[in-house]
Amino acid sequence: MSRFANLETAAQGHDAVRVDPRMLRDEHHFIALAEDAFRSARFELAMRFYSRALETDPNCQAGWSGQVRSLLELGELDEARVWAAKALESFRDHRELLASRAVACARLGHSAKAFAFSDAAVQQPQPTAWVWISRGEIMLATGRGTDAFCFDKARELANGDWLPPLLVARAYLYYRNPGRGLQWAREAQAIKPDTAFSAHVIGACNDALGHHDAARAAYAQALDLDRDFPPTRAALDTHARMTWKDHAIAAWKHWRNRP
Repeated sequence: MSRFANLETAAQGHDAVRVDPRMLRDEHHFIALAEDAFRSARFELAMRFYSRALETDPNCQAGWSGQVRSLLELGELDEARVWAAKALESFRDHRELLASRAVACARLGHSAKAFAFSDAAVQQPQPTAWVWISRGEIMLATGRGTDAFCFDKARELANGDWLPPLLVARAYLYYRNPGRGLQWAREAQAIKPDTAFSAHVIGACNDALGHHDAARAAYAQALDLDRDFPPTRAALDTHARMTWKDHAIAAWKHWRNRP
C-alpha cells in the first residue's frame, strides 16, 4: 500500500538488511488497536485505526464494521448509513454491517428500512450480541415493546463481555430511558469494575435522571480510572456551566420524554 512506499532497506557494509514481512503492522494489529480505542470510548481514534486496517487490507470486514459502529457512537448518522451501504456492496450478508445500517436508519427515523436491515441481520447464521442489540434498539425506536427480549438475547451471546451490556445502557439512554440504562450500566460495571466507560455511562444515566450528586460521584470514579477520559471531561465541563435551574429543567425534560 502507499504508506509502505517509502520503506527502505538499510545497508551495512555489503549486506542489505531485509525487512521481515511478519514485522510489518498488518490489519490484525490495527484492528486490535481500534478495538481497544473503541472500548475506551475514544471513537475518533478507533476510526483512525480501523481506517489503517482498511488501508492494509480493503477486504477487512472488521475494519468496515468498526468504522460504521464508531460513526454511530459519534452521532455521524448519515455518514454511518453511507459507509454501511458502501461496505454492504462488497459484503452483502455481513450481519454486523446489516445491524449497524439498521441502527443508522432507526436513528434517522427510517423505521421501515431499519426493520428490513435488522430482519436480514438476525436471519444470518450465528448472530452476534451486536445484532441483537441493534434489534432491541429498533424496538425502542418504534415502541414495539420487545426490546427486553432482544437485549436478553444479546446478553446470552456476550459470553460475559462487559461491552454489550454497556451498549444496551447507551441505547436506553439515547431513547430517553435512563432508568433502564442505569441498570444495564451497573451490570457492565459489575462484570469489569475497572472501566472508565462504565462509570461514565452510570454518571450520564444519573445525570439524565436528575441525580446529579450520584452523577458527579460516578464521573469522579471514571477519572480515577482514566484521568483523561474524554466523555467525562466533556460532561464535567457541561456541569460547570450549568446552574441548578438548568439541571432541574434537563431532568424534567428527560422525565417528560420517557418512552
